[in-house]
Order: sequence, then structure tokens, then C-alpha cells
Amino acid sequence: METHPPKLIEALVERLVPPACRENVMGDWDEKYTSPAGYILRVVSDLPFVVASQIRRTFHAALFFSQAAALYIAFAGSSLLVPRYLYDDSRLLPLTIVIGAVLFALVCRDAYANREEHPDDRARRDPVFAIGTGLICELLLFVLGGSSLVLPFWILIAGSAAGLLMVYMLRRFIHSSPQDSPATAGGPQTSLDEHRKAWRWNLLWLIAGLLIIFTLPSIGNNNGGSVLDAVFLVIVVFHLFRRNKDGFTGASQEYSVLSIADDPYINQLKRKRDGLEFWAGAFARGGGGILILAIIGFHFVPLVAGRIGGLPLPANVSGTHISLSLIAFGILTASWIFVRSRNLRAARAIQDELDRLNTKDKNQ
Repeated sequence: METHPPKLIEALVERLVPPACRENVMGDWDEKYTSPAGYILRVVSDLPFVVASQIRRTFHAALFFSQAAALYIAFAGSSLLVPRYLYDDSRLLPLTIVIGAVLFALVCRDAYANREEHPDDRARRDPVFAIGTGLICELLLFVLGGSSLVLPFWILIAGSAAGLLMVYMLRRFIHSSPQDSPATAGGPQTSLDEHRKAWRWNLLWLIAGLLIIFTLPSIGNNNGGSVLDAVFLVIVVFHLFRRNKDGFTGASQEYSVLSIADDPYINQLKRKRDGLEFWAGAFARGGGGILILAIIGFHFVPLVAGRIGGLPLPANVSGTHISLSLIAFGILTASWIFVRSRNLRAARAIQDELDRLNTKDKNQ
């Protein structure tokens, strides 16, 4: 009686299992082996759950949405080669299909990443594989007669070239980002400098986000209500910005100012760290950057959904206006991954200083 599956079948199955969990999964299947047919049936039934579990572990939300924004910038920007194509002709579905195929390929590449592969090699290969998957998807749709779901040739080529470069830059940045490596060098001045630099980047990004909000098709109306809404939004956002910069993200931080039991300097560092993490969205309760992106997305969803459904645009809104606004939104979203990393890097530097102070107190 066979106790192991045939070598050929086992070699093929091994390639289908993500490397991170391959040894454990393959060993479990070998222990339960009874026959080739039973082995294949078990693989077919278990493999989707294995892959889904690995995708859940490797999914990086910030990277995913930044890549989506970069791909949109690439393909939507290339669509300007064909005037009126994207929004005036309601051709969002082909764009959605190709971007979705590329994003799906990138998510799968993360799940099947080899731990021994150098991050720079991954950053080069993953975009090529993903863009290639998108092109193959477009080719299959064209061959199967779905030409209405395929982007025009020159938009596809130009968008793929720009998307390849932009995705490579994003993945190269995220794999070499300093946020995962603590800034152990330096002392108090280093952490405070990182804090100041991070909030300068936050302020610049916030101003860019507000400029996009005030030029959105559904907001840019010259009536009293819109002006009052804009003033109220600016007051609320900058109040939130100021409180987060000072570290007042909740009742516990406000209480720490009044407390005389702890070192005031340590309390200040903790507030600064919490403010950075909150603004970056590290806590489940939100973040300033996410708030800006959500406001912009909230105003775009009805317009974009209506165009996908074939509804006409409002009389005072042009397709070109929406296209340019969405491209600006894509750039803002893609830049958030850099700004967020600066916040987390500064928070890590402050945490390192807190750890040094705690170690010093214990030694004394």
C-alpha cells in the first residue's frame, strides 16, 4: 500500500501551496494519504482555504489602496489620449476590470512570496507579473468576443507602462520603509525632530486633501450653504489636526497632563506617540488621513456609480472635471502610504526613547 502520493502529483501540488505554510500543509496531506484520487480530492477541497488564510495574513491595506490609486492614475491618465473616452462615454467598466485583475495578481503574489527572496527582487518581479496578468485578462476578453470590456490598445499599452513603473516604486518603498525598523540611533532630539518632520508632512498632505475636496464636482458650487460647509470642515479638520499633534486623542491623554504621579516629560512623549499613531490610523478607531480620504470618496461614489450604471452626469458637472479630480485623488491616496510611514517612523523613534528611559530608571 502506498504511503506517499506519486512524485509528479506531489511536485505539482507543492507549487500550488504558498511557501510560508507549504511544509506544514504538505506534511498534513501526506499523513492523510490513502490513494491518488483521494489525495487530489483533498487538495482541491482544502487549497482554497489555505490560500485565503495566507492572503488574510499578508494583506496590507495601505499598500493595496495605494496600488489601486497608482493604477488608476496610470490608466485614467492614459485615457486622456482618447478624448471623452473615460467618463463622457461611460467606459469605466473596462478600466475597473483591468485594474481589478492587476490588484488580484499583486495580492496573490504577496500570499505566495518566498521568505528567502530579496525584497528588491520581489519589487521588480511582482509588478511585471501583475501587469502581465492584466494584459492576459484583456487578451482573453478580446478573443472571447468581449471587445466592449477591453480598453483601447494605446490606453492599455500606455497605462500598463505607467502602472508598471508606479507599482514598482510603491512596492520598492514599502519593502524598504524604515517604519518596521526602529530608529535606535540618537536620543531625545532625534525623536522630537522626527515628530516635527512627520507633522510637517501631515500638514502639507492635509492642505492638498482640502484643496481636492473644495474642487470636487459636487462641492464646488458658489452658494452660501457650500461656503458655510467648507468653513465648518476646515475648522473641524484643523482642530483635529492640532489635537493630534499635541497628543490629545482621548480622555486618558488629557488626564495625563493633570497627573503629578508620572514624569511630565514621559507623559508628553507618550501623548506625541499616540497622536502620531492615531493620525496614521494605526488604531482601529480611525485617523486624520483616513477621514480626508473618506470625505473625498463619499462625494465620488454616487457620481462614479451613476456613470457605471449609465446615468447622465449633472448639468453642471463634466466628465473631464471628474476625471481630473479622480486622478488628483489617486495621487493623494498613493502619497498617503509615504506620509503614514513617516508618522509610524516618528512614533517608533519616540517609543525607542521611552524604552531607553524606562531601562535607565530600572538600572537606577
